[in-house]
Amino acid sequence: MHGLARVLLVFVGSVLLCAAVISAQTSPAFEAASVKPNKSGERGSRLGMSPNGRMTATNVSLKQLITNAYNLRDFQVTGGPDWLDVDRFDIAATAGHPILPTSGGPPQELFQMVKALLADRFKLVAHAETKDLPVYHLILARPDGKLGPRMHPAAVDCEAMMGRGATPPQTPPGEMPPCGTRFSEGRLNLRGGLMPQIVRTLAGAPGVGRLVMDKTGLAGSFDFDLEFSQDPGADAAGPSLFTALQEQLGLKLETARGPVEVLVIDSATQPGPD
Repeated sequence: MHGLARVLLVFVGSVLLCAAVISAQTSPAFEAASVKPNKSGERGSRLGMSPNGRMTATNVSLKQLITNAYNLRDFQVTGGPDWLDVDRFDIAATAGHPILPTSGGPPQELFQMVKALLADRFKLVAHAETKDLPVYHLILARPDGKLGPRMHPAAVDCEAMMGRGATPPQTPPGEMPPCGTRFSEGRLNLRGGLMPQIVRTLAGAPGVGRLVMDKTGLAGSFDFDLEFSQDPGADAAGPSLFTALQEQLGLKLETARGPVEVLVIDSATQPGPD
């Protein structure tokens, strides 16, 4: 789980790639930002945004920042320097004003701010291309269209809640919040997820490595709890992700080909001192 497993918060929503070269003049931008090398050698990464307009990133690579800013997966980012996915950084940035989440995740303003930071501090230059690549179609696994035993309509209408500017209620530590995604080893828990969010999450699951396109015809938001083996084999303790999807959620990943947007990194440089 190269990207999703190590980044605790992944921005979701629909973001179209811009074919124009990334420009340092992108607006809006963070009011202030600090970018420092992280030499800890730790494996885990954290990336998050609070409603007060502060973004913090710990032990993240430039590639992780790019995939989050452009709402992409690792396989959709190509080119760039050899340190793109190796060197790690700590970032603290503030927008100078509150930024409230939307039903699909952080608002477009935040994505633009992160892109501006990449252009300013990493001198990132990139362009978009569309390629015909292997993809997966997410379809209903059962002829009657019935969902599996671990997938249900959402208990909380997160889209309506966030549309009113409300925030989900706080939950005790360790409990799953009513809106959000939790990805741990062999487990994927989702609450209040729309289908665009579900297919994006599945694209980052171990063993998938392809863009997932929704062909289920399902509408609304859903809760589900998926358990699977990350190392399927003869001695695996549980089913593969593909089998678990069918048995537990009533969904199936079907091999196909389709147009996939990729971001080609033309150039990037190490950030200078703050």
